[in-house]
Amino acid sequence: MPFVPSHRVLPRAAAICALALATGLLAAASRRGAGAETAGFIATLGRDTVAAESLSVMDDGSMTGVSVVRRAQTTLTRYYTLTLDKDGNLAKFEMASYPTGVQPGQHPAIHTIWTPQPGAMHEVIRSDSAYALDLLTPPTTLPYLDLGFGMWQAVTMRLVRSGKDSLSIPMFFVADTTHYATTVKRIGKDSVMLSSIYGVAWARIDARGQILGYAAPGSTQQVVAARLPHVDPKAWAAAFAKLPPLGQLSPTDTVRATVDGAKVMVIYGRPSMRGRIIFGGVVPWNHWWRTGANAATTLITDKDIVIGGANVPAGEYTLFTLPTPTSWTLIISKLTKEWGTDYDDKMDLVRVPMTVSALAAPVEQLTIAIAPRGAGQSLIVSWEKTAAAVTLRPK
Repeated sequence: MPFVPSHRVLPRAAAICALALATGLLAAASRRGAGAETAGFIATLGRDTVAAESLSVMDDGSMTGVSVVRRAQTTLTRYYTLTLDKDGNLAKFEMASYPTGVQPGQHPAIHTIWTPQPGAMHEVIRSDSAYALDLLTPPTTLPYLDLGFGMWQAVTMRLVRSGKDSLSIPMFFVADTTHYATTVKRIGKDSVMLSSIYGVAWARIDARGQILGYAAPGSTQQVVAARLPHVDPKAWAAAFAKLPPLGQLSPTDTVRATVDGAKVMVIYGRPSMRGRIIFGGVVPWNHWWRTGANAATTLITDKDIVIGGANVPAGEYTLFTLPTPTSWTLIISKLTKEWGTDYDDKMDLVRVPMTVSALAAPVEQLTIAIAPRGAGQSLIVSWEKTAAAVTLRPK
């Protein structure tokens, strides 16, 4: 997939800037302190603004930041500091998270501090109680911060400082003893690709490696982020508090049906359009898709069945699809219980063609159904104004 160019990443920023100017949230110009550069990010998911972040970056890449994330029922404000040593590795990372209405100085929802030890990262976590974890990981490790763009910028700045075309960087979550490799790779003079546990994202960067625009179509997060000269996290937290709950972004649903005696079940996440172009946009053409959200879509059958003319023995599988502008293919994988971005074509059981049709009215939320069609039954994937179907019958 090509990098999303600036004219696709940043027009959204122009609209956000206009809104910010009208509400007094945007300063007139970039602010610079002694040895530090201050900027911010606004992240959108379709028509919904889901995060705002302000950060200051020191000359050595160390940073402080405040990230406000709009959740399903509440908003979290997270204060963080990332301190690097002379080699650019993590010397200390500290993050405190506060729900709506709770201010710094009061009891945070979670307060966590990471410091390196020989061959490991030591994490002290304070919530209702205090405990510690040791993560066995190399010194190049960096933390993830969900919808925290300062951490992605720490990755891209490290790539630029290294002078290399690509880096593999271990990253970890709060209270998680496993690290996950993130690869950052140059794909142009001012653009990079980030491949992580979330999936794939693209970013435009400046000469220092600071992120100018970010887009992650097809990934778990699927957000677009625009860099602004200044973002006021408190103002955005107050604005988020006045909005109706965002709702669960991609709730899990289960489809159950009986196909001539075979009990068939499909478990999948249901993302919504949210004003976005889905096929050819959120879901890229000519690339496998998880056909849902979050964890891979699961198919379970208690008896042998035939899907699109292919024999599928009783058991558990995961489903992916390959949409193109002219046709769709259903991929049935033998790999199970994986995240939706972990597709491995070596584990394919079979691939079968799907019948594609246009819908008269758009479907806001992805829907998978097993329904009668003709003389038999079909598994039907419907979203936006497209339906793709494949036949189901007993063996």
